[in-house]
Amino acid sequence: MLNKLRSMAVFVRVVEAGSFRGAAERLGLSASVVSHHISQLEQELGVQLLYRSTRHVTLTDQGSRFFESCKGMVLAAEDALQQLNGEQMTGMLRVVVPSPLAFGPFLDDVAEFCKTYPGVDLRLEFDDSPRNIMREGIDVAIRIGDQPDSSLICRPLRTSARGLFAAPEYLEKHGAIRTLEDLQQARWIIMNDSEFPELVGPDKQSVTLRPHCRVAVNNIVALFHLGLAGLGVISMATIMVFPEVAAGKLVRVLPEWNCTEISAQAVFPARARPNSLARHFIDYLQERMQKMIRMHEEGLENLSLEEQLKLSASHFPEIRPLIPPLPPEMKS
Repeated sequence: MLNKLRSMAVFVRVVEAGSFRGAAERLGLSASVVSHHISQLEQELGVQLLYRSTRHVTLTDQGSRFFESCKGMVLAAEDALQQLNGEQMTGMLRVVVPSPLAFGPFLDDVAEFCKTYPGVDLRLEFDDSPRNIMREGIDVAIRIGDQPDSSLICRPLRTSARGLFAAPEYLEKHGAIRTLEDLQQARWIIMNDSEFPELVGPDKQSVTLRPHCRVAVNNIVALFHLGLAGLGVISMATIMVFPEVAAGKLVRVLPEWNCTEISAQAVFPARARPNSLARHFIDYLQERMQKMIRMHEEGLENLSLEEQLKLSASHFPEIRPLIPPLPPEMKS
């Protein structure tokens, strides 16, 4: 009986992953062992549960009905274990996030989560390519922009304002940018070739420019550093470049025009239970991000420039190991 229950649990993971190899990776088994579990289960039941191809598996009619019962068994077992663990959460959590989140306070939040829950083993991937969450066994994916997949649960995390920035070196060499025409003629550094942000003006009018792209990159850290080096105009979340603007290393270009806001949300499979690791992780991120946003929006205007620099630097230790001290005339 125990062997059959084990094979039923393996069967659930195979269906969720969409392949023997994917299930094997999630379970820490070899693909041949996973295949053996399914073959034994089919032999004992006397029915075919899966159609097999070289890369994927799909359910038969009988397999589909059997899967629903097996999935309920696995979820009930997971709930029982998590209720026993209580606040001592344990287990493996696989999270996929876009590369821009490698730049900023997100990693601080992840580090605090790991310290708070030492029994959780985290597998964190930075990847901008589309991923099949269900098939790959991903517990949580952080995505930027709209979420079209209605089969997943979506939880909003934050919305960030964006602006246009350039280094003084660039503006001195190529001239000040005072109009949209100047911006159209400027050289840009962009994320992903041919993608330019939509701009929203003071009267809520919108316009999309097609300026000259000097450099296209696929990494936000590269975008940031090339902008600092004076190669062109960049579009960044304002909260991420605050220290450079305050220190005069970047200049806000056409501040009356903003790029459209970008939103980040956490998506996860509908099967995730209320007390699952995935939901605990998302709750933690939401709480941390809201605190950071409130601090930025409500507290910065009451601080001196030196305090603002120190505070902002504390949120970006990965790329700002040291901010030079301010000259005396800037501390007043």
